[in-house]
Amino acid sequence: MISPIDIEKKEFRKTAFGGYDREEIDEFMSMLLQDYRTIYMENVSLKDKVNMLSSAVTKYKSMEEVLQSTLIVAQTTSDELKSAAHDRAKIITDEAEIKANKMIEDARQELADARAELANVKVQISSYKKQILALLEGIVNTIENIPEDTERTDS
Repeated sequence: MISPIDIEKKEFRKTAFGGYDREEIDEFMSMLLQDYRTIYMENVSLKDKVNMLSSAVTKYKSMEEVLQSTLIVAQTTSDELKSAAHDRAKIITDEAEIKANKMIEDARQELADARAELANVKVQISSYKKQILALLEGIVNTIENIPEDTERTDS
C-alpha cells in the first residue's frame, strides 16, 4: 500500500520534451487508485462499525438507565416492605402485650374474687360454728337441768 510519504516523494522522469513519462504516471495513478479504493472501502466499513457500535452503546446505556431505575424502585419497594413489616410486627407485639396485660389483670381479679369468697366462706363457717356451739351449749344446759332423781311414776 502506498503511504502518504511515498506520494509526496514520488518523482517522475522527464521525457525528451520536458514532460513526464505518461506510462509511469498512469502506473502510479493506477496503484494510487487501487490503494485509495481499499482505504475508501475500509473507511466505509469502519464508519458502519462505528455507527453500529455507537448504536449498541446507546442501547446499552438506555438499558443501564432502565436497570438503575428498576433497582431504585426495587430498593424503595424493599424499604417500604421492611418498614411495613416492622410496623405490623410492632402492632402485633403491642396487641399481644395488651392482651397479656388484660389476661394478667383478669387473673388478678379472679384471684381477688376467690380470696374474697374464701374470706366470706370462713366467716360463714365461723358463724355456723358459733351457732352449733350455742345450740350444743343449750342442749347441754337443758340436759344438766333435768333432775336426776326424778321418780318414775308408772301408773
